[in-house]
Amino acid sequence: MATVTDPATTRKPKAYFAHYLGLSGAIVKPADHVLFIDAESGAAVRLTEADYANLTVLGEVGNSALQHLEDRLRGGSVAIACTRRLEVQ
Repeated sequence: MATVTDPATTRKPKAYFAHYLGLSGAIVKPADHVLFIDAESGAAVRLTEADYANLTVLGEVGNSALQHLEDRLRGGSVAIACTRRLEVQ
């Protein structure tokens, strides 16, 4: 009988509802930068420290809404499905 080790879980970046320059959306920090994603257009704006004065951060986005935001950043569900690798490695 073999023991299966518990793999380390990778933590997804958290997203928060936010207002930026009168726009409603969410912020997420996928790497070393912060992105504001406009809820209506899906446009992503990279924020700098100078932009933080115009930013109001609200509550945390739920898991399903966070996945939806990440999918939109990658081009939507159609783009994700069409760029998947089909071969097994």
